[in-house]
Formats: sequence, C-alpha cells, structure tokens
Amino acid sequence: DRYGVNLTHIESKPSKYVKNKVAFDFYIAFQGKVDDEPVRQVISDLSKMSTHLTICGTPSVPWFPTKIMDMDQMGKETL
Repeated sequence: DRYGVNLTHIESKPSKYVKNKVAFDFYIAFQGKVDDEPVRQVISDLSKMSTHLTICGTPSVPWFPTKIMDMDQMGKETL
C-alpha cells in the first residue's frame, strides 16, 4: 500500500551471495514495469536495504498472437 505496487509472489532461499553468515535471498514478482515511478521508488528503497540487488525483468510475450509472425517471434525468444 505504501507504493501502490501489487506484490504477486515472494520467495526466500539461503543466500548464494553471502557466505559464512545466515542470510537469505528474496525473489519477488510484482505488477508493473521497471520504468514506472512507483516501481523505481520500490527498487531504490530495496537497494538501500540490501547488500545485493539483481533486477531480472520480464520478457515481452504476445499472449494472444494474431499473426504467424507473432508465433515465430515468440518461438525465437522462447527457444
């Protein structure tokens, strides 16, 4: 509610970046784009609280391809 960004998934695992300490990596998914101002603010605040931050992003996927060319492009990006 603080940023208006909808969190859709959160997962934690023992850290692969911090050795010899009890630390966890958190994987989060949310609705929005990295270019959105609220998302940029969340990323900025997370980076201040974290020792390591990686942004993976989301590939564009045509959910309802209407042309053969769309199917070809989706196949190339997937394979």
